[in-house]
Amino acid sequence: MEATLFVLVIAAALVPLRSSWGLCAVVVVLAAAGATAWSRRAPVAGSAEDAYTERRPLEVREEGFVSSKSCRGCHPREYDTWHASFHRTMTQVVTPQTVISDWDGTQLEWGGRTWSFAREDDRYYIDEIDGQSRTRHRAVVSTGANHQQLYWFSSGKGRELTLAPFTWLVAEQRWIPYEQSFLGPLADVPPVWNSMCIKCHSTAYRPGQDPETGVLDTKVAELGIACEACHGPGEEHVRLNRDPLRRYALHLDDRGDPSIVHPARVSARRSAQICGQCHSVSQPKTHALFKSWMQTGTPYRAGDDLEETHAIIRRPKGMSDSGNPYDIFNSTFWRDGVVRVSGREYNGTTDSPCYKGGDFSCLSCHSMHQSDPVDQLARGMRGDEACLQCHSDFSKRIAQHSHHAADSSGARCYNCHMPHTTYGLYKAMRSHTVRSPSIEESVRYGRPNACNLCHLDKSLGWTKRHLQEWYPTPQQTIYSEEERERSAAALWLLRGDAGQRGLAAWHMGWEPALEVSGRDWVAPFLGIALDDPYAAVRFMAYRSLKRLPAFKDFDYDYLGTPQARARALDRALATWSEQSREQGRREIYQSPDGTLDQAAVDEVRKRRDNRPVVLAE
Repeated sequence: MEATLFVLVIAAALVPLRSSWGLCAVVVVLAAAGATAWSRRAPVAGSAEDAYTERRPLEVREEGFVSSKSCRGCHPREYDTWHASFHRTMTQVVTPQTVISDWDGTQLEWGGRTWSFAREDDRYYIDEIDGQSRTRHRAVVSTGANHQQLYWFSSGKGRELTLAPFTWLVAEQRWIPYEQSFLGPLADVPPVWNSMCIKCHSTAYRPGQDPETGVLDTKVAELGIACEACHGPGEEHVRLNRDPLRRYALHLDDRGDPSIVHPARVSARRSAQICGQCHSVSQPKTHALFKSWMQTGTPYRAGDDLEETHAIIRRPKGMSDSGNPYDIFNSTFWRDGVVRVSGREYNGTTDSPCYKGGDFSCLSCHSMHQSDPVDQLARGMRGDEACLQCHSDFSKRIAQHSHHAADSSGARCYNCHMPHTTYGLYKAMRSHTVRSPSIEESVRYGRPNACNLCHLDKSLGWTKRHLQEWYPTPQQTIYSEEERERSAAALWLLRGDAGQRGLAAWHMGWEPALEVSGRDWVAPFLGIALDDPYAAVRFMAYRSLKRLPAFKDFDYDYLGTPQARARALDRALATWSEQSREQGRREIYQSPDGTLDQAAVDEVRKRRDNRPVVLAE
C-alpha cells in the first residue's frame, strides 16, 4: 500500500502547477490516495480482530456499505462534525475511550441484589450477587453519551444483548436503576437491544433471528448512526470517485454526485423521510415486512420513499383512551394527535402547515454538519430566524403580531408555536407540530398550551380573554369555574396525569417562565411534586426547586424511600413559609395573608389523575 501511495504522489507531482487544473488534480489525486489508504488501513470495530465479537452484534461491510471511515479521507470536515455529534455515540463498543461513567469499585443495591462493577484492563464487568451466588456479566456495548449512558451484556443466546440494570446520568454524575430512568411504571422485563434499540441506534441493521430457534446472529453496517444511514450505501460512490478526473468534474457541476444520496439535494419530502426512518412513530407497512424485519431488517435506504415500507402511525383527533398505558396511542400521543414523547419529530413536522407547502423539511432548521451537536440546529436557526426565513413579512411587526415586547421571550416564534409539550430524557422538549395556542388543546385534549406554560401563575380564563382580544380565532371551549380562576400550571401539577405533572414541574424551573410569572410562589408546588409516585416527575421537580435561591442547597434524593420523600415535602413547605409575603393571590392557591391555602390544595390533589402512564420515548 505504501508503494502505491508513493507512486500516486510522484505522479501527481509531475502535473504542471502553473494552471488551476494542475493544482486541483494534485489535490484530488492526493485525496483519493488518502481515502483509499485510510479505508484499507482502518480497523473494523467488531471484526474478527476484536475480542469478544462472538457475544455481540458484528459490524460487517456488506450490501454496499463501507463504513464512515471510508468517508473521512475525502470528506474530513463532514466526518469531523458527524464524529462530534451524539448520533455517532448512539451505540458504541465498550472501551476505556467510550465509557463515561464511574465504574471501577462501584457497588449498588437494587431488587434485593448487589451489583458490583469492576474493570480489568480494557474489559468492564458487572457482578450480580444474590446471597452466596455471584454471576459475572461483561458489558460489551453502550448506548448514549449526552444525557445518559446505558450498558448491554450478552444474554448468552447468540449475539443477543440484554440491558444492565443501571443507567449513568451524565449531568448528575450518578447511577440510577434503569427502571427509574423513564416515565412509566417499573419495567418487568429488560429490553433486548437487537429487537428494540437496533432500529434507531445502528446503521443498516439485520437482527438475524433464526426462524426455528429464535437465536440472534445480529449484524450491522455500523454501530451508531453513521454517514450511510443518511447518505445510503457508499461502495459505488467510493469506487467511482477513485477517478480524479471524475471528482474534478463533479466540483464544477452544481447537480451533485448521483452515486450517493445528499439529503439537501432530494425533495423536501424524501429529505424529511431520511430523518423519519428513526424519528417517527412507525411500523413495517405489511405483515410480510413485519415478519422479515427480525431476520433481515428494514429494506429502507436513504432516498427511498419511506412510506412504501413504513406505516406512519397517527392518532385521530379526539380518539378515546383505551385505558391501556402501553397502547401506542396512549403512550405516544396527546388526545388531539400531537406527539407527546421525544424522538418522533417526523410526525410533528409532517403534521404542520409548514411542511404541507412542499419545500419545508428537517434541513430547513437542522444540520448534521453545520450545527450545535446537542440539538443539531443549523447556524443562525436558534432564534426567530428559523421562522422568518419563510415568514419574512412578520420581521417588521413581531411585537404587533405577538402582543409582547419584541425583545421578550413572549415574542419568540417558537415559544408560542412550538412550546415544550414533548417529554423525554427527564425534561420537556419543543413540539415539532407547529400550531397556534388555544384553550381547546388544554381543556379537551389535555395538552398544555403555550400561554400557560410561560404565564404559569395565570388561569385558562385569563388566556382565553387575551386570545379572544388579540386574534380572530374564536375561543369557544367551555371550561370549569376552577379552570377559569386557578393557575393552569398549578392544576396540571396537582391534578394532571404523570406526563402533565412532569411538564408543569419542568416549566416551574424554566427561566423565561419564572421571569414572567415570578419565582416566589412555585416552591410549594414543586415540594408537592417531590413526593410524586413517578421518579421522573420527582427528578424534574427537584431540579427546578434547586434553581430557587432559598433551595440551592436543599438536600433530597428523588429515589429515596416514601418516608424520606414525605419529609422532604414538609421541609420544602417549611422553607417556603419562612419567606415573607405581603399578600396572597387566590389563583395560585394562597390565602389573603400569603400563606398556602392547604385545604384547597389538598382538595385538588385528591382528584389527581392516577391512571398509569407510560411515555414511550
